[in-house]
Amino acid sequence: MKFFISIKFLLVSLCINVSVYGQFAQTDRVELPLVTGQSYEISALSDSSLVLYQMGRTPENLILSFIQLDTALQKIWDGIIPINREFQFSKQYTHQQTTHFLLNSNRFEFKILSVDFKNYQYSLYDLQTLIPVNITEFKVSDYGALIGGYFNQVPIVLFFEFASGLVKVLPGLFGEQGELNQIEFYEDGSFDILLCSRYFTKQKTIWIKSYTKQGDLANQIPVFASDQRSLLFGRSVQINQTQKVVVGVFGNRYSEYSKGLFIANLKDEEVTKINFYNYTDLENFFKFLKAKKEARLKTRIERRKQKGKKSHRHYRLLVHELFSQDNQVILLAEAFYPKYKQADNFGGYFPGMPTNGRYRSNYDRIFDGYRYTHAAVLGIDKNGNLIWDNCFEINDVKTFELEQFVKAVPTKSKINLVYSFENTLRFKSIQGNKVIENKNTVPIKSFSQNTNIVSSENTKVTRWYGNILLAYGVQEISINLNAATARVFFINKLESQ
Repeated sequence: MKFFISIKFLLVSLCINVSVYGQFAQTDRVELPLVTGQSYEISALSDSSLVLYQMGRTPENLILSFIQLDTALQKIWDGIIPINREFQFSKQYTHQQTTHFLLNSNRFEFKILSVDFKNYQYSLYDLQTLIPVNITEFKVSDYGALIGGYFNQVPIVLFFEFASGLVKVLPGLFGEQGELNQIEFYEDGSFDILLCSRYFTKQKTIWIKSYTKQGDLANQIPVFASDQRSLLFGRSVQINQTQKVVVGVFGNRYSEYSKGLFIANLKDEEVTKINFYNYTDLENFFKFLKAKKEARLKTRIERRKQKGKKSHRHYRLLVHELFSQDNQVILLAEAFYPKYKQADNFGGYFPGMPTNGRYRSNYDRIFDGYRYTHAAVLGIDKNGNLIWDNCFEINDVKTFELEQFVKAVPTKSKINLVYSFENTLRFKSIQGNKVIENKNTVPIKSFSQNTNIVSSENTKVTRWYGNILLAYGVQEISINLNAATARVFFINKLESQ
């Protein structure tokens, strides 16, 4: 279908002299006025243009609004698409020049809205399944879409083929409890699904399920430990047509906490070797601690080694991404822990209540979000051997949904690491296990001497193209100290040096 309805936005683009701090330069900024409760999400297209989108509702329809920007943050196009109001937004995925939106009205009925930003057309596909699915994953290729999730805690993946319009449940999944770790498409349309489930030995095992572009099971490879270890989570990267590397975390057989990282090398669809590295074996994993605390910890570890005893430290670690740099595979992961607080539900006294002379009080533990401690960065050779490790301290971050905060930007000689907190950018530059520039903090610039940033919320950093990143979120700004504040969605363009 051709586009639709044009809409008008007040888009303020600001450009001043480039602000350079350490390894990042803030080069451009754009602001869009917002009303209370309104915001945008962003998505990068393969031509390096940028799409901003948001969902809204009218009494009749769900409204999907778009703004497309070029690399100078200038508007190319804007528009809206009305959708049946019974549906709601679930997931989004961008492939090439098309952004795909997964919509659902219930756990049986879905729609995929595919918006082509090259030809300015859109398509709407109807999907129905007899199995209710709680969606967690959504990825798209030229040939079809994969919708992953759970039914009664059992992993399930649906494959929708664009050419035929058919939906099928992928074969080869176990029909028992487990976790979806990764869905990865390849250029020819084939794809892998990584699952974690219990092996017959009761250890958790990573399974790599390989499928053709039509969704037929082509091969399955188990990656498991031969001792008491369990593999808790894994991600894979394809080195060439015959070789893959799988990296993840391992723990004790029945533990949900990891105590180290595993690296498995696969060649010709067989696991040729698997290496295990305890966190205590890594050179820089504990660098996020204060110097004295790190020194005490390493002293205890060394004493145990001298006595022939093993030393373990257990963490929850999110394995986010694998990418290539200088014939190495780089792993980026983040350590976190859940935080709880006590709620005092004071019962008080009611006539007839037996108190034995005392009031009754109930204490409940309430989940208070996830706290992040640090990011771990590892260099791995293409044979699956660990070369170096480094870390990046994360402060103050609290979230109720687990997500990736630290972004890594490789250059010719180093890797720049960055994340945002409120109205600041925090960054560090490393070269292998060396630190080129230690942790630094700079403000997100308003790009106007008359604009004061009053507050910031939901600020994030994301990769855009090449060595370019974006810092974006919602801010309250005032034009001068005496003016009323305005709520804006901002994007600052960052260039990694």
